Amino acid sequence: GGFRRNADIVEVKDLGFCNGTSLQLLDSGSGPYVSWGYVNTPLPPEWPKDPEAITPEQVRELLAHRMGACAVLRVVGLPFDTQEADVRGLFGEFAIPEGGVALHYNRQGQFVGQVFVRFDEAGEATRCLEDMDRCVIDNSDRPVRIFKQLSGGPFRRDPKGGWGILSNETLQQRLQRVVNEVAEQPKDDLMMDALNALDVLSSDPTECFNMGLGELPA
Repeated sequence: GGFRRNADIVEVKDLGFCNGTSLQLLDSGSGPYVSWGYVNTPLPPEWPKDPEAITPEQVRELLAHRMGACAVLRVVGLPFDTQEADVRGLFGEFAIPEGGVALHYNRQGQFVGQVFVRFDEAGEATRCLEDMDRCVIDNSDRPVRIFKQLSGGPFRRDPKGGWGILSNETLQQRLQRVVNEVAEQPKDDLMMDALNALDVLSSDPTECFNMGLGELPA
């Protein structure tokens, strides 16, 4: 028994179907998680380590609880010229708080047609999902798809309460912000080297990507 650990995604257990969508236990090497269509969520740490001891009923209850409590949506299939005001206009009948829209950019700073939307209440997120999933925007030939984002996407909860955002900016803007935030703090030689490297990366990220540096973690 137990979960297999390696760098590849391994199917640990097939749990059948939930609402017509395949339900599985998977492991990508960093820990077991539930996969249900576009929804992924980790297992509670107190659950048995042996996958055979985990029942489909347990996993369905876990999903139902977390889906019901989730206040963040992932919206895909938006036009590539979408701005935050367009997202708020599309979901105008729903209460999206200030800072509740995060457009997703690729490494080159281009919008990829995906947005994360956070609500203050999970019930409002559920209502938006039920009412707006598969809606069609004017002059578009494909529907907009909406999913619950159990991980929170780019949003995170502040331990002191409330929400913060991990990333609603291009990589270049993010790096420049990091440099600016620590500019006045005491620094040793190692930190100075790191800040100088970030400064170079923020000034010319494309060249750095061409050199294979890749995306910084959010």
